[in-house]
Amino acid sequence: MKNIISSVFLAVIASITLMGSNPANPVRILVITGGHGYKVEQFNEMLTSMGPEITWQVAELPGAFEMFKPENRNKYDVLVFYHMWQKITEEQAETFAECIKSGKPVVALHHSICAFDERDNIQRESVSTLLIYP
Repeated sequence: MKNIISSVFLAVIASITLMGSNPANPVRILVITGGHGYKVEQFNEMLTSMGPEITWQVAELPGAFEMFKPENRNKYDVLVFYHMWQKITEEQAETFAECIKSGKPVVALHHSICAFDERDNIQRESVSTLLIYP
């Protein structure tokens, strides 16, 4: 859990710094979950403990794919993946790739880096986004 906290904390701090966030204009995190169990209460406490500069919302896959559509992208500033979901349609893959190509920062925690392992293009897009954006 400490590694998760550290990863999220560093990514969010970088985003806050770049965006000039403050409690009046917080960084909005969309946390993507699904495909595995986790300690929900502790995870949510960790997110809340980051302070008023950050708001967060959890979206569970497969329903979370809707949030990658253009009409929903203005609802969050940063994507944080904490999932192990494998199923993704061609349309969902294209929408996700377009979302991160549009500049949404992505943080992939723990085993989510291995998700969608049958889709090479998603992993390449995710990794390049992680390298280019905080």
